[in-house]
Parts: sequence; C-alpha cells; structure tokens
Amino acid sequence: LTLCEVQVMVNHEYKPDKSAVEPIEKDQPNLASSAKASASSTMYAGVADLVKDGKVESDFFRGSCFFAGPAQNSNWVKLELAKATKVASVAVYPRLDYFAYEVINGAEVRAGDHLCGAISYEAGKLFYELSCGGTTASEVTISKLGWLSFCEVVVHAA
Repeated sequence: LTLCEVQVMVNHEYKPDKSAVEPIEKDQPNLASSAKASASSTMYAGVADLVKDGKVESDFFRGSCFFAGPAQNSNWVKLELAKATKVASVAVYPRLDYFAYEVINGAEVRAGDHLCGAISYEAGKLFYELSCGGTTASEVTISKLGWLSFCEVVVHAA
C-alpha cells in the first residue's frame, strides 16, 4: 500500500450520543469482570478468563482471546455472575483476524435460559451487542457448534 496524500475532515459540531460509546467504555459496571468464567474446552492458551480481562484486543495472537476447537457438541463459555441480576445487554468483542467468520458466526448468547440472540458475522464489526430485555439470570453463556473464539464480553445490568 502506497499513499501519497491523506486528508482528514473534522465535524466540530458532532456530539456523540450514548449509542456511539463502546460497551466496554460505558459508565456502568461490567458484570462479566467479576464473574467466574469456565469453558467447554480451550486451545492454544485461549483460556476462558481472557473473555473478562478488560482488553478488547481483537488479534488472538496477542494473547487476549478465548479459543475452543471443534467438538462433538457445542463449545461454550459460561460467566457465573456474582448474584442473580436483571441483564440488560451482553456485548461480545470478536476476533478480527482471518479466522473471524468461522469462530463467531452463529454463536448464541443466553442470560440463564433466555436466548438474547445469535451473532450474525459482519466483516470488521468491532462488537456485537445483544439485548437480553432485563431477564433475571445468574449466568451468561455464549455457545456455538464447531470452533468458538472471541476476545471480550461485557454484561450490563438493567
């Protein structure tokens, strides 16, 4: 890639609203950070605790992403919250490397038994935020058939 000139345009009147703030940066506690993390399996040092380390680094090879290989059943990561809580939303930060589609597309996010939604891969998307509608739950689970890998989870209370 060769660039000869770059021009940056700035809109000084732009005022970001709450939707422009990444979930990890919101002024709400991240319930995942104090949760107990466990996983169905792990590969290449991609342990479950990495999904709650506060780092949204999306390159697996920099050591901040969970990774589980193919399994006969679903792979999963479970976050046991400190107490039953009304869960407003769960945000999942994916890997953004060449393997991203295969390891996140179709992953289901649940608060207790309530399905908050499934992740539909979009190239370059920095995070997926799913509403859990204030469902009371003591655990949050992200699961998927086949490979599963992502870098951070943010859980916000309702």
